[in-house]
Amino acid sequence: MMTIERRTLPIYEIRASTSDRQIVGIAATYNTLSSDLGGFKEQIAPTAFTRSLAESPNILALYSHNTALLLGTTRSGTLALSSNDKGLSFDLKVPDTTYGNDVLELIKRGDLKEMSFGFWTRKDTWDTSTGEKIRTLHDVDLREISIVADPAYPVGTQAAQRSLSSHQSRTVMERALRFLDLQNRRR
Repeated sequence: MMTIERRTLPIYEIRASTSDRQIVGIAATYNTLSSDLGGFKEQIAPTAFTRSLAESPNILALYSHNTALLLGTTRSGTLALSSNDKGLSFDLKVPDTTYGNDVLELIKRGDLKEMSFGFWTRKDTWDTSTGEKIRTLHDVDLREISIVADPAYPVGTQAAQRSLSSHQSRTVMERALRFLDLQNRRR
């Protein structure tokens, strides 16, 4: 089973209107290098979401990657996604629910400032010509976008390392991290 990858980015553009309960912004920017994701940096090609958007899967808008805190879906028309020259744009009609109201208020106050997206990789390339490992996402299966306060997977966490390891052999450090994680679960 493939593990869904998640990337958290600062919101470059977001507008929340409490009167019409709408949030608009950029969920992922193109051709911008990420910070270190555990031994590599990553960028999103302008083609990364093209196929996924054309196939029109039901993509979710969530609060903090939590499917119990559903904010909208493309299937219902409460989430609209499109690709433009800046990146993956979204237009979200926020539900009149307790957490929907909380999200609007937290964005309005400036407490929520980051977007994240979850995906499975279809096509990527790796470049080491500059001495750095640079991964470029060319085609992904977009599963969800999330409004987040803190990254669910900060720089250098296991999730970031798993995405690199799917293309390289396992390292001693990875095995040690998994062992420690397993030991923590047993407690």
